[in-house]
Amino acid sequence: MSPTPEADLIARCRRGDAQAWDELFDRHYAAAGRFIFQLSHDFTREDVEEICQEAFLSVIRNLDSFRGQCQFQTWLFRIAANKARDYRERQQAAK
Repeated sequence: MSPTPEADLIARCRRGDAQAWDELFDRHYAAAGRFIFQLSHDFTREDVEEICQEAFLSVIRNLDSFRGQCQFQTWLFRIAANKARDYRERQQAAK
């Protein structure tokens, strides 16, 4: 059984292929942004952008821990949900 296009893309990212990273971002960034916005409708566009960027930085740092036991997007959304929660806690602590 050959790897899925997504698995192949992730393997290329792991090898440091910059074009593969661009493709991964292009494929998932908008969906991650919509997901984050749905978590809290009082997030501004800037909040969503910041959380999304934090989530993708975490993906870059932790891609080796992705085991493929779920869809990549499911893993990404879990990271995004955690980043959104952390962001909300930082906002509340600053008040």
